[in-house]
Amino acid sequence: MENLARKIAEDNGFELVRKLSCNAFLCKKEALFVVLKLGDRVTFERNSKARLVLEHLKTHPFPSTLTPHFVALSDEGEIAYMITSYVEAAEVPWSEFNGDDSLGGVQVSLKYVTNVTTALADLRSYDTAGVPLKIFPDSFEMVLTRVNYFVETNLVSREQCEKITEFIKKNGDNYFSAGIIISNGDFYPRNLLVTSEGQSCLIDWDGAHLAPKEQVAMYFWCSMFGNKGFQKELLNWCQKQHDWSKIRYTLGLFLAATEDLSGWAKNPKCTAAVTAYTGYLNNFEDLFAGYKK
Repeated sequence: MENLARKIAEDNGFELVRKLSCNAFLCKKEALFVVLKLGDRVTFERNSKARLVLEHLKTHPFPSTLTPHFVALSDEGEIAYMITSYVEAAEVPWSEFNGDDSLGGVQVSLKYVTNVTTALADLRSYDTAGVPLKIFPDSFEMVLTRVNYFVETNLVSREQCEKITEFIKKNGDNYFSAGIIISNGDFYPRNLLVTSEGQSCLIDWDGAHLAPKEQVAMYFWCSMFGNKGFQKELLNWCQKQHDWSKIRYTLGLFLAATEDLSGWAKNPKCTAAVTAYTGYLNNFEDLFAGYKK
């Protein structure tokens, strides 16, 4: 992969500096630094969508959260790739994965809650008019299909599956017709960087879509399963918003907690995450205890 990345960088007039992640590389041309992203999940279709979104964000930026700028893309040659500007920011030691077991944000400082809520506030308040995105094609039918799979694999009880089904039937109508916000498509710890001045930077926009605000927030909340204090502070912020609804956040939890769980259940490195996420489903009635309706 690195040799291919070096060739692509050179073909675009850049020099490969170092590897940033499994499919992202830092490159430079004189004083200009960029990020080259390629790999199995990088497709021309996703890159083309990301280009339109990033170009829109360049002319209509978030009030407080930084985003990269589009530089180039291609589906020619051996593999699709995209090049974006490099934002000088550090990856927070979220430690959701460390190469071994999933850790869920263990020991992450609560000071970073502000970076998460700042990014969330920008996503929630952004005017999506003119943004070339569709609502993420998730649904409660998909949630129930996944939950039934978890029952078959003894991760969720049959009784709890029935409770989730009943909750969705009672409260799920029109959920996707309100509270829809822009998302980078993976509002997840490793995609939220922080500059030396403490400013949030949201990266990885190739999966960008529109989604219910509660699903976006709970996706991040779930990923911090190893840090109860962080989860509490994040949920406290959500509860203080004028449009807080315990019912809608419960529905958002179902969407968020089941999205990646099927794949993780087959990965021995994700044992802790699977335990936590299935725990949310098995005990969803108690998660928001103490919060107003």
